[in-house]
Amino acid sequence: SLRVFDLGNNRFDGTIPSELSNWRLIEDFEINDNQLHGTLPSQLALWPTIKDFDVNDNLLSGRLPAITATNKCSVEGNSLDCAQPGAGGVCADVASVLGECIGRTAAAAAATTAATA
Repeated sequence: SLRVFDLGNNRFDGTIPSELSNWRLIEDFEINDNQLHGTLPSQLALWPTIKDFDVNDNLLSGRLPAITATNKCSVEGNSLDCAQPGAGGVCADVASVLGECIGRTAAAAAATTAATA
């Protein structure tokens, strides 16, 4: 069974297929530094054994699924919404790892609030 998927630092483009959620024993998913676009499939939250999740520096957007990575969760360099109302999974469980992403989202919200006041 596939445990490590590392296609980082290539020039891949395209979207991430939801069928990847079938990899139930995946521990290390690294597709950083490519040109992947679109959203992260919500089904990726079904990975029960994920430890390292790295999608840094792509063109991804939309909501970050509730991925429960236990070691590393890197999403910087994308336009992902990681401060979801009632967030669970990665936004709640590894918020310290995502501090930069959550901080950036909070700062943008504060700037918008200040601008409209």
